[in-house]
Amino acid sequence: MGSMNDIVASSGLSSQAQAVLAFAGSVWLAVCVVLGTMVCRRVFGSGSQQTKPSSTSSKSKRSAAPKADVVLESVQPVEQTTIKPSLSKQQKKALLAKSKHKPGGLSVESKAHPSCVNTLKGHGDRVTGLAFSADGKWLASSCEDRVVRLFKVDDAAAKSIQTIRVNLEREPAVGVCFGSNSSEVVVATSGAVGGGSLSKYGVPNNPGKQPEQAWEHKDIHGKNEVATMSTGRQGSEPPLLVTTCQRKTEVGVWYADTGRPIQMLDTNQLKNHMAAISPDGRFIAAAAFTSDVKIWEAKYGKGNNSGVSVAHVMNLKGHKGAVNWLCFDAEGTRAITASKDKTLMVWNLNVRYHLNEDPRVLKKLEVEQPYEMIAVSPDNVLAAVFGTTLIFQCLDSGEVLEKVENAHASAVTALVWAPSQAGGFLATASGASVRLWKSPK
Repeated sequence: MGSMNDIVASSGLSSQAQAVLAFAGSVWLAVCVVLGTMVCRRVFGSGSQQTKPSSTSSKSKRSAAPKADVVLESVQPVEQTTIKPSLSKQQKKALLAKSKHKPGGLSVESKAHPSCVNTLKGHGDRVTGLAFSADGKWLASSCEDRVVRLFKVDDAAAKSIQTIRVNLEREPAVGVCFGSNSSEVVVATSGAVGGGSLSKYGVPNNPGKQPEQAWEHKDIHGKNEVATMSTGRQGSEPPLLVTTCQRKTEVGVWYADTGRPIQMLDTNQLKNHMAAISPDGRFIAAAAFTSDVKIWEAKYGKGNNSGVSVAHVMNLKGHKGAVNWLCFDAEGTRAITASKDKTLMVWNLNVRYHLNEDPRVLKKLEVEQPYEMIAVSPDNVLAAVFGTTLIFQCLDSGEVLEKVENAHASAVTALVWAPSQAGGFLATASGASVRLWKSPK
């Protein structure tokens, strides 16, 4: 088949007519090419457009998964925080912000149990420690809001409780105890980048006068934080001793009047849980990662200015799991240990250890759950906690006198019994509140 020009030339038409016919054929061919291109785009282009939405849909599905994770993470703290409808928006935001950083942190307290005689509020953060004065009239609390508060609890059920604030300069308080009298408090603090300090404050009788710092010793355990602290006294005269326990293996013993170190003890047990000194200031014990408990004895020289020496004298062996907590009875002759093996043991320390006589187990009790903290009252009532549950148990018979579920809205962080002359009530701390309980015995 010839070209368009050949066909026109053989048609016998004039040259002018041939030119017009050739031009018209070229135009027709161009129109056909354009129409064919448009048809191809319509046919093949629709298929590509149909596949693009499915690709976009798969991308959106893949990108939607991370968004779901973010929503769940933001919802979890709300489930852990109980908020009353009466709270303002600012209060709700503050509670939610605290719960994000502390899973068992600040939360609104549930309705008090009938055995709870009072709730002491006013803390701005988590309460870390509690201590009664020797006469039982004052209760000191240490808090992470860098304030130590002294509550006058001579009337534990009073609606209005006098409070004295000791404002700390820089670091949150992790423990507190009274000095030689109720006008002195010794405070352990935790540094922002590790380490801890020990300091003493004088509390004036005049409410309008600010407490003054008597002394301060920094980095008492190097760069390791202080976990717990306790006090004990030999007889009715100084020196008063303070023990501090860090999270690794060191336990420090200090003079409470000056803060001067007496001795640094090494438990050699990988990780310390806590340490305590008997009320009479004679024995020091540490609960640690292993099932054994080491006990040291503090020996006092004659006279108030005489030195104190500390030596390891015995071990408590018998548990099958790590010891969570320990305490001494009011006389300091018995030690009570609570272990992860769900047992509670009462030990007789009145033995001739210098003749290699081992401490004897007076009682072994099986418990429902491993006790996390324990304390013994002057009349031998054991207070124990696990989670938010508070147990009152007779130490002599082992009978559970009372079980208080949901004693606090979150896990208990401290508990201590008042001296016998104060009526024998218990103080517990959780979150930003402190509760006072009457003994069931």
